[in-house]
Amino acid sequence: MGTESMWGKLDPVPFVQPATVLREQAAALGEMTKNVLIGDVRKAQQGERLSFALDVVAKAVGGYRHRVVNIRHALLSPYPVELDVVSTGAQHICEDEAAFRHQLDEALHSEQVLAPLRMLLTLSTQGQ
Repeated sequence: MGTESMWGKLDPVPFVQPATVLREQAAALGEMTKNVLIGDVRKAQQGERLSFALDVVAKAVGGYRHRVVNIRHALLSPYPVELDVVSTGAQHICEDEAAFRHQLDEALHSEQVLAPLRMLLTLSTQGQ
């Protein structure tokens, strides 16, 4: 006879982690630009806090890295997530996945984010 478990029901919590959303957007950028510009998501951890950065890398421009956004959240609680848009200086606290996707979408559509990426794309495809 086996040991009777006294644990309650343990099911994964259904949500998409903020870092996964960043990785999706990094992949989408590569697809859009035929990998002329590559999105790269980097992770750091300090104790109970995780942070991730989304950089755009232009290999044809000496591997130049351009930081787009930083996010931070608690290790055991991905939401709320703090979103910093580097080029605009905007900072948002997103309470859930929908709010995070909305704020990230607005950031990635902003002229302050797109202008340097257009220049990197031009430099990468026309030479320096």
